[in-house]
Amino acid sequence: MKSSSFLCHRRSGCAVEPCAVGDFQVGVLELRRRLWDQGVFTADDGGAWRVEAGNLLICERGPRFVVAVAMGTEPVLLPAGTVLLSAAPLAEDGRLQPNNAAWVLRG
Repeated sequence: MKSSSFLCHRRSGCAVEPCAVGDFQVGVLELRRRLWDQGVFTADDGGAWRVEAGNLLICERGPRFVVAVAMGTEPVLLPAGTVLLSAAPLAEDGRLQPNNAAWVLRG
């Protein structure tokens, strides 16, 4: 039986690569562990939630880590920083596509 796959964007040479759901989950867990080890966020960090213009839901977990979720029908501008992963490719201009989420690391 062939596993279902979808596109995921990972910072592995800036390429968008298809991956199986299980591979994506393992990659996300590994990335989260590295961020934890680097002190980007800790178990004590809460999440500060807000909605920005253009139907962009933001969760800030510490000063350096942001989860951005595009909830509208148009691509939205991401917060400044490095996109660590995205469940689907970003638009050509770097905007987050509708119905997509991304992890962003701030400088």
